Amino acid sequence: MRPDQVKQQVDNKFSSILEEVGGFFAFSDRQFKEKAKEGVKYCNAQAGLILPKENVDLFLERLDEIDKLRKSLYAKVDRKRLIEYELANYESYYTGDIHQALEALRSSLEDVTEEEVYKIYRENLKDNNGD
Repeated sequence: MRPDQVKQQVDNKFSSILEEVGGFFAFSDRQFKEKAKEGVKYCNAQAGLILPKENVDLFLERLDEIDKLRKSLYAKVDRKRLIEYELANYESYYTGDIHQALEALRSSLEDVTEEEVYKIYRENLKDNNGD
């Protein structure tokens, strides 16, 4: 399994959970009014995520399920390939900074180290920056 396939499966699961609990994203009053259902009390979870108050606990339970799914799927991905994917995803080869990729990796590879990520970054730098 490739890292992008894992990401797609996790994203699909998240979307189905939002549908199940009646959640949605809204970044303006207009978007909120378009998506909100009459008579439902909502709360702003964070980053524009709107949830019905009555389903917050269910949403949190489902997030735990996503976390378990994500970890089990990433366990099937080659470790080096996953690190390379996140380095590219966070544009580390353009910025010269591995830290955003490292933080993302820590949610999937709890034992990943900065040294390990930097080593793979250095191994792939020439191939990824056009030199």
